[in-house]
Amino acid sequence: MNNILISGGWFVWPLLVCSILLISIVIERLWFLQRRLVAPKGLQRQVQNLINNAFHAENQEEIAATSQLGELLAYCYQYKSESRDFIETKAEEKAAEINLILERNLSMLSTIASISPLLGLLGTVVGMITVFGNIDING
Repeated sequence: MNNILISGGWFVWPLLVCSILLISIVIERLWFLQRRLVAPKGLQRQVQNLINNAFHAENQEEIAATSQLGELLAYCYQYKSESRDFIETKAEEKAAEINLILERNLSMLSTIASISPLLGLLGTVVGMITVFGNIDING
């Protein structure tokens, strides 16, 4: 492994850093975006029961802490006496805020995934120039 890193030249080190970053971001996103944390099973039934009975502040906090979708539902329930258009506007605003939280680090993941093959290609070209640059083409 050491020989590969040394023979690859200095282009291998940024690729190694990119690989480590990619793996760490993917693991973090997989952990954060688990279904049980975003939209757990039984959330709809739980919310329906609370709406039918009584939706107190402590119940709202419990549902909001359960998942991102629960947070959106509890937020929208605060405006239940308002008009439908107003509630839709508030729901869209909160959904956009939650969307930013859910998509965190995905732009960095995309950037690293775009840069890494280019670094590999650049390293290959520089390596080829280094190897074949010393050969006289004219004979």
